[in-house]
Formats: sequence, C-alpha cells, structure tokens
Amino acid sequence: MAGKQGRAHGMLLRKHISGNHSAAVVRKNVSEAVRDSRFIGDKYAPIEPVDYEELIIKKKSAIINDGLRLMLTFPHDDVSSSTQPRKTRTNQISVPETARDEAQNLFVKECIEAYTSDWKLIENKYSEYSGEYSDLQKWNDQKSLTHPELKFEVDETDEDCKLDDQQNQNVQKQGFMYKTPFGNKNDQLQFMRTYKRRYFYLKQLADKSYLLSYHKDEKSGTAKGTISLADLTSIQKTKARKFGMELVLSDRSSYNIAAESESEMEEWYAAFSKVIELQNQLTNMDKVSIASVDDREIPEAGEDLYSGLSQSKHPELTRYGRENERNNAQKRKDNRQNIFLAYNRMHQRSDRSPSEKSYKPYEEKFGVRFVVEPKVLRFRLSACVGTNGEVDESGDNKKSINMEPFFMTLALYDAKHNKKLSEDFHMDLNDEKIRQLIGREMDIPNGSSTTSSSSSWTPDLGKLNEDWLKYPTKGLFSVMQPHSEVYLVVKIDKVLQSSIAACAEPYIKTGDIAKTCQKIYKQSKVCCQRTGQYRMPFCWAARRVFKDSTKELALKAEFTPMYRQESSKLSESDLLKYLQDITRSPEKLSKLSEIPGTLVVHVEPLTRMLSNCLSTSLIPIMPWPEPPNGPPSLEIQEMHLSDGSSAYPFVSYTNNLYVYPLSLKYDCQKHYAKARNISIQVELRDSDDEGAGPLRCIYGRPGGPAFVSSMTTSVLHHQQCPDFNNEIKIALPVHLHNKHHLLFRFYHVSCEVGKGTIKKRETVDSFVGYAWIPILKEDRVNVGSPLGVSVSSSLPAGYLSNQVLGMGKVCFVYFCRIK
Repeated sequence: MAGKQGRAHGMLLRKHISGNHSAAVVRKNVSEAVRDSRFIGDKYAPIEPVDYEELIIKKKSAIINDGLRLMLTFPHDDVSSSTQPRKTRTNQISVPETARDEAQNLFVKECIEAYTSDWKLIENKYSEYSGEYSDLQKWNDQKSLTHPELKFEVDETDEDCKLDDQQNQNVQKQGFMYKTPFGNKNDQLQFMRTYKRRYFYLKQLADKSYLLSYHKDEKSGTAKGTISLADLTSIQKTKARKFGMELVLSDRSSYNIAAESESEMEEWYAAFSKVIELQNQLTNMDKVSIASVDDREIPEAGEDLYSGLSQSKHPELTRYGRENERNNAQKRKDNRQNIFLAYNRMHQRSDRSPSEKSYKPYEEKFGVRFVVEPKVLRFRLSACVGTNGEVDESGDNKKSINMEPFFMTLALYDAKHNKKLSEDFHMDLNDEKIRQLIGREMDIPNGSSTTSSSSSWTPDLGKLNEDWLKYPTKGLFSVMQPHSEVYLVVKIDKVLQSSIAACAEPYIKTGDIAKTCQKIYKQSKVCCQRTGQYRMPFCWAARRVFKDSTKELALKAEFTPMYRQESSKLSESDLLKYLQDITRSPEKLSKLSEIPGTLVVHVEPLTRMLSNCLSTSLIPIMPWPEPPNGPPSLEIQEMHLSDGSSAYPFVSYTNNLYVYPLSLKYDCQKHYAKARNISIQVELRDSDDEGAGPLRCIYGRPGGPAFVSSMTTSVLHHQQCPDFNNEIKIALPVHLHNKHHLLFRFYHVSCEVGKGTIKKRETVDSFVGYAWIPILKEDRVNVGSPLGVSVSSSLPAGYLSNQVLGMGKVCFVYFCRIK
C-alpha cells in the first residue's frame, strides 16, 4: 500500500511540473501537487490485523472438521486451579476479627476477602510451549550447543579490529625487540650500529607459512615492514649485540634482531626454531606425496577430480582422495552454526528447566532496611538527682541526667525530592526520676467537655500488654530508593514554658552549671505540674543515612550539632531547606544557634528480623516470642514517592490516617481577648450530635496509653499565626460513613506563673475556636492536597451540616494509606 501511494504521488508531481514553465509556475504546480496528494491516502483502506477470537467463532464448524484443528484451538485440559495457603509475616491476620461484620461497603468487603483468603493458583499445563524456542525441553537438553557472540563490524573499535586481526592471523608470539634496517644487505656493519626498538608479531598464515611483521608500538595497527619466513633456514645467536640473533634465509641474506632480556631471547629463539622445524616437515611431506603419484591420464575439463580418483588403479592415490574427502567433510561440520542461533536473544538460554515450576505469591516489598536505636541524649546542664528529689552537686558525673524532660522524634527526609520518607518514631530517653514529674493521666485538656463519653470502638491490641508497649527502644526503617541525600532527622521537644530563645539561653551561655541546674530543675517541676501535656519545639539535628552514590549505609556518619529551633521556621519546607544546605551551602548553617550536648543514635543494617517487633499497626511480627523477652521495637511506615516508582501490590491490611496541621492564621479574629499561645487538639468522631464523644483510636506517645482519644500539637509562645510540624497518626474504623470527621479544638495556653504561688489548673488553657473536616468526600477518603478550613467560635449540634464563615483560617494536610 505504501508503494502504491508513493507511485501515485510521483505521477501527480510529474504531471504538474512537466513542460517549460517559469520558476513561479513550477512552485505553484508543486504546491498544488503536494496539497492534492494528501487525499490520495484516503483511497486505500488500512489493513487491520486478524481478530483471532472472532475468526475462531466465525469458522467454528470448519475448524471442528479440520484435521489440524489442534494447531488452532486451545487444549481443553490446559487450565487447572488449586489453592495455596496464605502465609503472613505476622503471628496473626492483619485484618481485625470484627472487620467482616462491620464492613458495609462492597469495596471494603472485597479488600478484606483479598487479605484473608488463600491464594488461588491458576496453572497452565502446556505453558512450556507458549514461550520462545529456547525455553523448550529439547533445547535445554543440548547442553553442548554453543554459539559465539555475534560481532558486527559497525560496532567494533580500533582495538577490537586489532585483536580480531591478531586472532585471525594466528599470532604465535609478540613483543618488543631491536632491529637493524631491513632491505639493503651491502653494508651490514653500518646497520648493526643503528638498532631501533619495534613491536614484532610472529604469525602463521592460512597456507601454514610464517610471517614476521614489526610495528612502531603495540597500539599501532599498521605494520612498518614484514619478513617472509618461508625461506628461513637457520637462527643463530650473535655477539654483535647483547641478546642478539641472526635470521638466515635460503638466499643467504640475513636479518639482525635483538631481544630485551635473556629470557625473551630464549623464547624468540625457540619460536624461530619451531618455525624452521615445521616448515621442514611440510617440505618433506610434499616431496613424499609427489614421489608416490605416478603418471596418469589428466581428466578432461569439467570432470570431477574424485570421480577420476575412483577410477584410478593406483591404491595410494585412491586412499589419499578418500581421506582428503573425509577430512573436508569433517571440517565443514566444525563450527557450523545453528540457523536458530541467528539472533542473540534466542541463544540466551534460561538456567531454569521448563519442567521446573515455581509459583511465588505477592509479598510485601521493602527497600534497604536498617535499625535505629537512640542511646544517649544529654545536654550540658545535667547533674545527679538524689533520692529526696533534689539536685546533688556532689554526685557522680557518670550518673548525671537532664534537669527536665525531653521528647525525641525521629523521621527520614529526602532532600533531593523535598519529601518526608517515613512516619514519626517517638522515643523517651528520660530518666525514671524525670518521667515521674509528668502526669500521664491527663488525656482531655481542661475546658473540653468532660461530660461527653467516648465511643466504645477502639483498636484491638490482642494479647499485647499495654504497659509493655509504653517505651519502645528500636525503630525499623526502610528506604525503597536510597541515595546520598536521605537524612535521619531528630527533633527534640520539651514541656511548654515560654519562648524557644528564653528556654535555650541557659543551655547555651556559660556560667555556674550547678546553680543553673538547680534553677532549671525547680522550674521544670512547676511547669510539668501546670502544662505537662503541652510541648514546645526545642532543637533538631540530622545525619546522612547512605554513602555518596551508593546504597550502602553510612554507619560512621555523625550528626550535625543540635541547632535551636526557630519559631518562624518550623514548617517542613524550612527543614528541607536546612537539609539541602548541609551539603550544598554549609556556611548558612553557621548562622543558627547551637545547643551544646551529646546525641548518640546507633544505625545498623538489618541482618535478621528483630524479635519483639511490632508492625506499624501494632501487630506482632514473626519471629515472636511468647511472652516477649525484651523491650518492644516498632516497624516504621515508609511514605512512598507519589510518582509510583516504588509502588507494589498490597498484601496486608493497614488502615491508618496521618494528619499534619500546617499553619493557623488567627491575627484577624476579635472574639477572644487572648489567643496567642495556641495549641490544636485533634479528635476523630463518628457523630456531630450533642454529647457525642471522640473515638479512642489515636496512637499515643511513649509513656502513655497505646491509644488515646485526642492529641495536641506543640505550642509557640506569643504566636497568633503559628506553623506546626506535628504528625498525628489515627487508626481508622473498618466502616466509614458521612458522620466520621476530624474535630479540631483550639486552645490558648497560659504560660505565666504567679509569684510565690502556682496558678490553678483551671486557668491554664481556654477555648478559642473549633474547626472540622469530614473524612469522606463524595464517598472517598478526603486525602491529598492541603485543605483550608475556617474556624468557628462555637460548636452547635449538627455542625457538619453548617457552613462556617469563620474568624480565621487554618490550613491542614493529611495523608491516608490503606492497603
């Protein structure tokens, strides 16, 4: 069809430009011909490929009566099905026991069925015939069948050509030697004084004769000269030059050469002696063959030589012809190529035999896995605390502890793609004496409705002891796409007191450490009693996880100094800019305030699975001792890149929601007199009725319950437009409906402490607003881009159906991963 179109175009073009015309007329005719040629292709209908299924159905009766119908149809017994038990890496199914009863959505029911049912195995009996020729059993039985690698002249370099040249010409020996100028034999004395260093090749040609060629060096592909050794009669060692030799030919001409060492001279001497010996043998064989042949009648032109030999009465000549014919036939079989080996992909045989069948179900896919274990967090202001609860100045420095509680959060960040790579891993390294300063029983802040009872639903922990879960010691991280700009970031918070600069000043400036420790310890006691549940940012540090341009862990990498948090640069984007400056512009980090201290975190590759390890949904992972024989370890969820490069089929049930409050703009509201030190309390509710309570499904912090009904963000002192860097992890119910929503309560937290007295608990925090976000939007989980929400001054019954004009605007983004 393409050929017809081309000929039609050519005919139309010649028709328009034939004749004597001016240049303008020719150009006009050509343009008309091109324009008209666009419609020529429409006259030819495109050829569609044959629809195999349709053809089989259409000609069903003809195929049934066809003797070769087995070549066209599928065998009836080709497909068979069986069941393979599902194996999990946890000691129980990840789906909750009550999930089947709670699920109402068809998609959720199908997901539960997929995560709990056994694998269905579909097997093709004749699958070995559906692949390539090289996968057949007959092919794999030919173990001795080999094929040299195909080489094409266009792909060869000069070095390859030289190497092939040497192999084709059968190089017997090569190396550097010294020579006199070859050619003029009249003045040998003059030539013996001018030796030049050249690279020699001793080659055997196709006619079994030998050739000695010399080049400028080993890289040169062009020979500067050659010597035919067909007439070489002798090789002699000379004393005219050290390690010298003389080649004597049958015409009594000679060539002087010299090796570079005695060993090289002996090797070349042996090679030339072998050449002389082989050539003498060939000469004797030719003489014997000629002498054994008598005079005979020469066959006429066109007559076969071997037919003439068969009619010969000379037995020696007849035997010679037959042997020669057999030798030629055998040589034709040597290195004879198989026609099916014409393509490289066909002779790349699989090591696995087609009869060997291996079926492997989907498994959870992990990248580079490593264990993170924080060991030490100690600041400069540390001392010993006695049994009476007071600072002991005479105590041992090795037993010194921090004077106030600090809370550590670890996570992975990708500075290259500007993304957070993992969920937060919370740690509590405080001494037991410091932990006792904080009241863990405070779950609901003052000012919230204490009359509303929480919903009865809560995630099931199975046989796990909740007290054992309070203080995990190790985190198991995974990175699917490792590179040198993946960082482990440690954020350190403390109990809310005042501004970040004021709280960090005692740790930075020099002075009497003992007196400063006593002062800080007394202040921490007061603050832990008043605002023990509220946190404030304090400092951060980071270290590289992988080596440069490799996937190996940087085990000896060190943390940066602990930098003080800046109240105006707390967002995730600001942190990623700092991480980029570590390698690209380290001088910018010198402007940050450093807090002296010691931070020790062990990072090591995962060689075998940890015992006492829990999944991201707090499900025990095998191997699991019963009862646990050590502190718990947590598997940290990896946040994959949004481009889908690390996507894989989900095989276990994980139903967690991650909420990230970003910022609050509250400087325009006039309803509340005090709204500066703002904290956000996050709850998940399943009803907006009056008196409804939150669900106890938010993952707790170390030292507290495994699940709580609310979680608060950190507080920035005297900030009406604060930024937040907190992550709130929520376990979602199996069944979600339109009443499920996130409720945000805004509090103003008072940081002032009266002189001589401690303010009562009732005056610590007060409501300054509400906001809510429905979990479902158009029957889908409302996740993705940042959401802007208006803030309400009240919380009426049925508030989900109300449209809030609002006093301010809060921006949230949260991500949900269901697998």
